[in-house]
Amino acid sequence: MAAESKTKHIINLILRYTVLILVGFVMVYPLLWMVGATFKSNAEIFSSIGLFTAHPSLDGYKAAMQNYGGTINVWKAMLNTFSYVIPKVVFTMISATITAYGFGRFEFKGRGFLFAVMMATLFLPQVVSLYDMCYSTLLHFDMEQWDEKITDCINYLILLKALVKEEQAYGSH
Repeated sequence: MAAESKTKHIINLILRYTVLILVGFVMVYPLLWMVGATFKSNAEIFSSIGLFTAHPSLDGYKAAMQNYGGTINVWKAMLNTFSYVIPKVVFTMISATITAYGFGRFEFKGRGFLFAVMMATLFLPQVVSLYDMCYSTLLHFDMEQWDEKITDCINYLILLKALVKEEQAYGSH
């Protein structure tokens, strides 16, 4: 009986890990394909779904660095991105570490409520920033970018309506 149970356990583990590996590969394959596609020619990108190319080339990288989309300077764009992202990540890690320490180490009244508020702010930062963007759009209307801003406001309202509807559905149970 024990040997049969151990055999079932081993078969269960093998099947479980096989499924996990296959699903993991399906999830990672598009990313691997995109990395491989950077070394392919345009004709090869649209004719093959394979990861590897017979004739790898750095021409795509060279073209991107020389003239990406007209007047865009890729190096300056990357510097701007890094100068925004790196401090944000560093300060987020510092504040998250301090907050996690406080919630994990100390018992205090209202801890559960404050933790729920903190989690809510983590889940909905885009909604909060969209509200501000939509409000400022209505205050400072710019005719040159009206289509983008109106579209963003409409998307915000659709998202807000969906969130309210979801809250009503879960709140009534």
